[in-house]
Amino acid sequence: MLTDEQVRNLVAAYVQRSLKQDEEKRATGWEMRDTVPNPDEVAEIYRERIGTVLDALVSKKHQRALGGHYADRILRSGGVTEPNDTPGYLLLCRAALKAHLEILETQLARFEGDYQNPYDSQQSYLVAPSVTTAAVSPAPATAPPVAGPCLSMVVTEYINEALSKKKWTVKTKGENQAIFKIFMEYFGADTPITAIDRPKMATFLADLQRLPPNMHNVPKYRGKNIQQVLAMPVQKTLSHKTVNKYLRRICSVFVYALDAGYISRNPASKMEIASEEREDEERDPYSQKDIECIFSRLSKWIRQGQSSQHERFWIPLIALHSGMRQNEICQLSIADIRQEKGVWCFDVNTTTDEKRVKTKAGRRLVPIHSLLIDVGFLNYWQNAKKSSQKQLWPALTYRNGSYGHQFSKDFGTFNRQLVTKERKKVFHSFRHTFINTLKQLEVDDPVICGLVGHGIKGASESMGRYGKAYDIPLRARVVAQLDFHLDVEALKKIAASLHTRRDHSALRRSTPRQERSSPSEMIL
Repeated sequence: MLTDEQVRNLVAAYVQRSLKQDEEKRATGWEMRDTVPNPDEVAEIYRERIGTVLDALVSKKHQRALGGHYADRILRSGGVTEPNDTPGYLLLCRAALKAHLEILETQLARFEGDYQNPYDSQQSYLVAPSVTTAAVSPAPATAPPVAGPCLSMVVTEYINEALSKKKWTVKTKGENQAIFKIFMEYFGADTPITAIDRPKMATFLADLQRLPPNMHNVPKYRGKNIQQVLAMPVQKTLSHKTVNKYLRRICSVFVYALDAGYISRNPASKMEIASEEREDEERDPYSQKDIECIFSRLSKWIRQGQSSQHERFWIPLIALHSGMRQNEICQLSIADIRQEKGVWCFDVNTTTDEKRVKTKAGRRLVPIHSLLIDVGFLNYWQNAKKSSQKQLWPALTYRNGSYGHQFSKDFGTFNRQLVTKERKKVFHSFRHTFINTLKQLEVDDPVICGLVGHGIKGASESMGRYGKAYDIPLRARVVAQLDFHLDVEALKKIAASLHTRRDHSALRRSTPRQERSSPSEMIL
């Protein structure tokens, strides 16, 4: 059983090692002010982590869960085993939380330029050397490095931590598991993580760029390992965007291993390949001709769907006039339509576990454009509200971590068959159109960022920390500038026909066969 002295020694060694590795990383330029997009956000992340540890220190449940997580790290790094039901282990759990609190507070202090913190202030270079250079004895031979845990163990730990903190959607979990499967297959699941260095990652990157998409789902590649696939002729390889996604997800495993003390540096850091396209060239906005084509052919698309398909009419129209992401619109509930300071708004939020936003800035209020109100959106909303349904689009179901799964497929088919064959024009092009139109109207970047849920890059402290979101009436005035020259009367007719179809369907479901009236009577 662990003694008090053993606990203290293990924890002290863990703190020293963690902060030494942290300073070594900073020496390479890691997490310096000019290497992070938004320093305030980094500092806020540290504070959130500190708050989590403080909560665990006063919560019996979280003390055992989070404290046990750190305690297990310390035991592994010290090469010590201890049953998790002994008094010594429970003591280690609390000590580990306190130690991690010290580490986080020191890292935050360093990030903010405070090297007079309790830890660094003791590492003074002003102390007189105790021996002369001539008297320094040869350094003892260093012991061979201890092999770290195997790759599969680290990946499993990382996945379990992400799931326990609900960081991933179902879709993200599936993507990550597929990526990690390739990663472990390439290097070997039993390979110590310390054996994967920068040159090996460079070789992996070169081979990754030669792999075909959906390798494990294509019949001719099934049952073959990566080396066998690499030896086969491949017509289409992973795009640079997909390769970079693989690298980012794999890099996050090494970040976890670094925080856990398993490795001293991240061999996958900053390995992403440069894109041949500028960011603003990855997707194209819709042209005015495209927009006219979309909304002139909506009726045909709506008729192809089942029931009334309100979402096929309203979601593209909302996307064009709000700049909202597809899933942000698809996940809207009845309660997400509300007034703020007399302005009708879409409330993009995460009030339920099923709702997602891409970034913190994604939680926002977006004014509803007057065209949507003129065409009848609020009428649709009020009727939906009376029906006691919770979701704004009851036909859309939650699947694979989002409400937009089926809609995305349906719109993609409509877009390619009836609108455009240009591969860079997709549903996200509505968002590009919204942003580009406001940009051409010379609207200030911070206002556009606030509307579409982007963080403001390079914001000063006064803009980032103290500057609050732009006032709703101001945002409404900006949105009101948008005019895509749509035929409002034609759109009203489509909206009215949808309402009639919905009522018609409801009557057909509720009226017994022998008592049904004629179609003309039902419409009246």
